[in-house]
Amino acid sequence: MTSLINSEFLKIRRTSIPWLTILVPFFCVFLVAVVFAGNEYSMQSIINQWSLIWILLFSVLISGMTTHHESISTQYKSILSSPVSLFKFELSRLIMLVELFFTGNVFLAALIVIFKFYFSSMVGMGFILLSIIVVAISSLWTVPFFLLISRLSNIFIGILIALFGFILGGSFSGTSFKYLIPFTWSPDAASTIIKMHVNGVPYSSGTHYFINPMYIILSLSLFIILTLTECLLFTHQEVKK
Repeated sequence: MTSLINSEFLKIRRTSIPWLTILVPFFCVFLVAVVFAGNEYSMQSIINQWSLIWILLFSVLISGMTTHHESISTQYKSILSSPVSLFKFELSRLIMLVELFFTGNVFLAALIVIFKFYFSSMVGMGFILLSIIVVAISSLWTVPFFLLISRLSNIFIGILIALFGFILGGSFSGTSFKYLIPFTWSPDAASTIIKMHVNGVPYSSGTHYFINPMYIILSLSLFIILTLTECLLFTHQEVKK
């Protein structure tokens, strides 16, 4: 399995896909620095924007571009001719994407630590870093989801769904539907840690932070379901070919 994962990395090594782990977090931090310059909640705004918008864009880009690269370079011919299970092939590709996904979140944390003296925050650095971890786990389901969407359609459909998901996340976060709409899990999970509502309004003073484990449980559960679905559908489709 390790060799399969390494081979997936080798396929995209010379593409722009690995650079997304740097570019997307950088643009998130850069734009917040420009728009919220001098704001006393600028560091919290980075997490707020990342959890609502940028992490969706990041996930759909790495999943969609990887699928597009595979389809135009080999059209899965090397996979079809291999005796290795197609299920394992797709699972290894998904694991590779998950590693890229977490790498991008780690780079975001590194940028925040490096430029911490430029940004202001009403919560400590520990809470900011904790929120990045929680956001990453609460958004983990998006990796197999956008991989499935991009493979069955294309990356542009995935981007449209991500934009629609951003609207849903902003509209239904904090409502009674928050557990039913996956796009709300990440921003809602972050808001209680950084003490900032999804709309960018800080919590009232004296509000204590807390982690809602339900978002993590829901995300991991949906991640497993979507992973099995994508791998099984991939196997079925490729066998039919």
